[in-house]
Amino acid sequence: MKKTFALAALGAALLCYGCGGDTHESLDIFTDMTDVMKTITDEATAKDAAPKIEALAADFKAIMEKGEALGDPPEDVKKELEDKMSAAMQDFSKEMMRVHQIEGAMEQLEKAMEGMSPK
Repeated sequence: MKKTFALAALGAALLCYGCGGDTHESLDIFTDMTDVMKTITDEATAKDAAPKIEALAADFKAIMEKGEALGDPPEDVKKELEDKMSAAMQDFSKEMMRVHQIEGAMEQLEKAMEGMSPK
C-alpha cells in the first residue's frame, strides 16, 4: 500500500510541472532524477540513491512553490519545452516502474520522495 501511495503521490507531483515554476529547472530535475534512478539495481543501490533523490525532491518542491508565486510560464516557453518535458517524464516513469519491481527498492526511496509534493 505504501509503495502504491508513494508512486501515485510522485506521479501527481510530476504532473504539476505545468502548474508554474521554472520549466527549464523542472526538466533538469527530471533528467537528473532519471539518471539517479538508472543506478538502482537492488535494495542497496536504492539506499545509496535515496539522499540524491531526497535532494532533487527538495529542489523540485522549491521550484513548485516558487512557481505558485510566479504563476504559469509564458505560453511560448511552455510550448517550447512541452515535448522535452513529456519525454523526460516518460523516461522517469519508465525508471520508476522498473525500480518499483526491485524488491526493497521503493521502501528505501519512499521517505526521499515525500519531498516531491508541494505543501
